[in-house]
Amino acid sequence: MNRSFFSNSIMTLSRQIVNMGISFVLILIIARILGPEGQGMYSLVILLPNLLVTFLNLGIGVSGVYFIGKQKYSTEEIIKTNVTLAKWLSLFSIIIGITIITFFSEVFFEGIGNSQLYLILSIIPLMFINQFLQTVFQGKQDFKAFNSILLFGEIINLVFVIILVWILSIGLTGAIIAFATGHITRSLLIIYLVKSVYNYRLSNVKMSFSYLKESLKFGLKTHMSNILAFINYRVDLLIISYFLGPAAVGIYVISVNVVERLWVVPKSVSTVLLPKISNTSSIGKKNLVTSTVSRIILFVSVLMALVMYLISDIAINILFGESYEQSSILLKILLVGIISGAPAKIIANDFAGRGKPELNLYISIFTVLSNILLNILLIPTYGLIGAAVATSITYSINWLVKIVIFNRISKLPLKELLLLKKSDIFLLINFLKRVRKVK
Repeated sequence: MNRSFFSNSIMTLSRQIVNMGISFVLILIIARILGPEGQGMYSLVILLPNLLVTFLNLGIGVSGVYFIGKQKYSTEEIIKTNVTLAKWLSLFSIIIGITIITFFSEVFFEGIGNSQLYLILSIIPLMFINQFLQTVFQGKQDFKAFNSILLFGEIINLVFVIILVWILSIGLTGAIIAFATGHITRSLLIIYLVKSVYNYRLSNVKMSFSYLKESLKFGLKTHMSNILAFINYRVDLLIISYFLGPAAVGIYVISVNVVERLWVVPKSVSTVLLPKISNTSSIGKKNLVTSTVSRIILFVSVLMALVMYLISDIAINILFGESYEQSSILLKILLVGIISGAPAKIIANDFAGRGKPELNLYISIFTVLSNILLNILLIPTYGLIGAAVATSITYSINWLVKIVIFNRISKLPLKELLLLKKSDIFLLINFLKRVRKVK
C-alpha cells in the first residue's frame, strides 16, 4: 500500500477522531439538557430529512466519486449536472416530507410539533448540495478539503447547540436550528472551494445528459444498497418509537451513538478505499489492499470493543446520568454487531470500487428484511433489549455474507480476511508512527 493511501487514511482518521469528539460533546449536551424524551424527539426530527435524502439521492454522490476517478467527464460537467439534479430532488423530497408530516406525525413523531418538523425540511436542498458536491473532493482524493468541509460543519453545529440549547435554553427548537446552521456552513464552504480554490466556472458548462444517464445507471445500483443500509441502521428507531415512544428512542440512541464511535477507523479507511480501488486496475492489488485492511480493522475493532465493554457502566453513568442507565446494557449487546460491521464496511466499498455495487444491494435486501422482522418480533416482548439483539444479529449476518462473496471473487482463503499476520503488525506500527508525525 502506497504512501498516499496511508496519508489520506491518517488525515481522514484524524478528522474522524476530532469529529467524533465534537459530536460526542453535542450528544452529551442534548442528552443531559433535554433528557431521554427530548433526546428521542431530536433523533426522530433529524431522522426525517436524513431519511428523505437517503431515499431520493439516486446514488449520485457515489457515482460522482466513481466517474471523477475514471476521468471520463470533466469535473465541471459533473458539478453542473449534480447541482441541477439536486434542485429537482429537493423539491420532490420536501413535497413528500410535508405529506409524511400531514398523515403520519402522530404515529412516528409523537409529541413533536409540526412546526419543528417543517423547519427541518427547509435544509433538505442544502443536504443534497452538500452530499453531491463534497464527493467531488473525495473523487479527486483531495481529502484535506473533504475533511475540512465535514469538520467545519460539525464545529458550527456544536457552537450553536452550546448557545441555543445550553445557554439560552431554547430546547428542541434550538437543537434543530443548530443542526440546520451546520449544514448551511458546510454548503457555503463547498461553494467557496469550488469557485475560489478550484476555480471552476459553471456558467458556460451545460448539464451533461450523457453523464446523467451513466451516473444514474451506476448510482441506482449503489442507491438501493444505501437505502437498505440506512433502513438497516435506523429502522429500529421508528419501530421503537411506534411501540415504546420517544423516551425509549432517547435511551436507545445514546447506546447506538456511543458504540458507533468504534466505526471511526473503518469509516476513515473506507472513505479513502473507494477511490483507491476505483483507480486500481490490478485485480491482485485490489485483493491485497482490501484483505489487509479488512483483517487489521477487525483486529483493531475487537480491541476497542473490549475496552468499551469494560468501561461502559461507569462511563454512561458519569457522562449521561442515571436516566440513561439502561443504555450501558444495550451498548454491550450492540458491540457484537459493531465489531462485525467494521470489516463489512471495508468489503462493501471494495465491491463498489470494483464497479459491482449490486452485490451490496443483494446482501442488503436480505439483511434489512431480517432486521425488520427481528425488531417487530423482539421489541414488543423484550423492549430495548430486543432491539439491540436484533441489530447485532443483522450486522453479523451482513458481514458473514460479504466475506463469503469476497472469498469467491478474490479466490483468497477466508483466513486472509480474518487472521492477523506478522506483516500487519508492522503496518500498524508504521501507521501509528505516521500518525505521530502528522500530530
